[in-house]
Amino acid sequence: SSDRSGSRSSDSTACSFTYNGGSAARCFCQLAGNPGCMDEPCACPQGCDGEATVHANSVTFENFARARYCSKKTGLLTIPKSYYSNIQFLRTWCPAGMTDLLAEMLREGFRRYQETEGPGPVQQCIHAAHHVSAAWLHLHTFCDGGSLDGMPNHQVAWCATMSRAEQADGLAVNVTNWAGGVHGRGPKAPTSCREMGCGMYGPAGHCSCNAKCQHYNDCCDDYARTCTMHVLQ
Repeated sequence: SSDRSGSRSSDSTACSFTYNGGSAARCFCQLAGNPGCMDEPCACPQGCDGEATVHANSVTFENFARARYCSKKTGLLTIPKSYYSNIQFLRTWCPAGMTDLLAEMLREGFRRYQETEGPGPVQQCIHAAHHVSAAWLHLHTFCDGGSLDGMPNHQVAWCATMSRAEQADGLAVNVTNWAGGVHGRGPKAPTSCREMGCGMYGPAGHCSCNAKCQHYNDCCDDYARTCTMHVLQ
């Protein structure tokens, strides 16, 4: 929740949301080039300039955490330029662009790994919304057969092996379905708690439906009548 402005692009399948502040994901925000942290001092231990390889709607950079059971320990992280705290946040706020964005992240993470670590299959994983290590949607790429951040573990993450860049579109559909799919969700970002769901918050410039929205004065108009239990808490 925040009063910073956010925007959605004119392309119906591409979304652009501004980070809503706080320190939890400031480094990722800066590496993504998101306007929500553009004027703040660099919060990344590795620095912010030149650390990320920039793609159309995402960026890829090296993970500080090292992979286990790999001859090459490097892991990569690919994150969207637009702010999404986790996979369910993406599903809620950009259903029309969800699968395309995931396909780009998978494809570019795979390609960057081939460029920096050498050819071969990779393991790619995305945390479930209830088990995120950083409050910015991110894709892990590391050696096939390895382990990183407790993954692969299908109780806390979606994971798959990728051997060719051409697999990205199909794997993106798998991720979308794993996250609950987007069938029945409108092409536009939600504007009410009925659409968004109680307990959810919006990116900067959009209304929220969680307990903090009253503090930030950004509750959706139907918050009180739709989220009675949250109001009582």
